[in-house]
Amino acid sequence: MKKLISEKFHIILLILTFGFIIFCLISANSGINDLLKSPKYTIGEAISDWHHKNNNGVGIDYKYHVNSITYSKTANVSYQKGDKFLIIFDSINEIW
Repeated sequence: MKKLISEKFHIILLILTFGFIIFCLISANSGINDLLKSPKYTIGEAISDWHHKNNNGVGIDYKYHVNSITYSKTANVSYQKGDKFLIIFDSINEIW
């Protein structure tokens, strides 16, 4: 049994890798489908240019308003300070 596993290790590893990739694709797709069942939209605005930042990652800082609350995040996207863009969020599961 041990010899069989060592001989077929690369095949077992390949099957496990493909299984993991398929699982990730299905999980990501279900999250998008949940979001699109009850979407709401708002406008985000880039409040910084692209940067490196140790505590929040790389990208741009942006803000948006939902229900009179201002949220600030960092995303790895290509916008310039002052650019505006559409943000889609789930109106039922309001975790931003």
